[in-house]
Amino acid sequence: MRLLDLIYPGDIYCIACGRPLPPGTEAALCEDCASGIRWAAGRLCEKCGKILSEGNRKNLCHDCSIDEHLFRKGYTCALYSGPAAEVIRDMKYRNRPSAAAALAAIMAARIEADGSRVGARDDRGCGARDDKCGALPAWGAVIPVPMYKGKKEQRGYNQAELIASSLAKRLKIPLQKDALERSRDTGVMSSLSLGERKQNLSGALCVPPGAAKNLRGKEVLLVDDVYTTGSTTDSCAEALLAAGCTQVDFIVFASGSDGSQDLAQDDMPDTELFYKSADNPQIR
Repeated sequence: MRLLDLIYPGDIYCIACGRPLPPGTEAALCEDCASGIRWAAGRLCEKCGKILSEGNRKNLCHDCSIDEHLFRKGYTCALYSGPAAEVIRDMKYRNRPSAAAALAAIMAARIEADGSRVGARDDRGCGARDDKCGALPAWGAVIPVPMYKGKKEQRGYNQAELIASSLAKRLKIPLQKDALERSRDTGVMSSLSLGERKQNLSGALCVPPGAAKNLRGKEVLLVDDVYTTGSTTDSCAEALLAAGCTQVDFIVFASGSDGSQDLAQDDMPDTELFYKSADNPQIR
């Protein structure tokens, strides 16, 4: 366990602002920070789960309306802004891996609230909530979006892997943390167009030799911290489908906003949030 986790554990202090939490507080967020988060509720994109803007009368967000994605469905918990963005930045750039378990708890609640596809399969191929045998069909595996090996060694952990590990335990679904690998550093993509992102990611995400045998015929749940345009998610889905997965869904804690102008302001790469901070002088 890291020293910071002992000094600043997520179940005692608010994972967003660091203030002490009253006993029994849910989700490791103080009342102020919880109320400052724009939670995914109301009108959501039926494809990726983003919060739809007031001016958008469609059932799809701007990105999903102009680009055909390879994943089936996405789930998000909040808009990437305010305390929600601060939690993710702290987790990734201020050495706060303990926040992953708290985020996983919120993400598990999001899936349960949706009322679909939860519960592990039993010997009959049934999960805990199938109408015919006690459960809805389950995902066969939880898979984190991979980080490039060199970057993971530098940071000390892959935040998506930590979230996925905790989430898999909560959902009682097997974790396959090595089902995907990132063969090269794809860098920061916040300044790239959608087409440039796809080109940059081409061939970078793949299923390593030997992993495909554990994926064939399975519907899987991909896990990451943030979703923006879907370029990374689609690249992961492409590799998983090619390896024999039947469907790929995903869940993230936060998503960018709906609309090209909003995304230009909030745009962050799917797995590399570029965060300039006085606490992180090496990040510029």
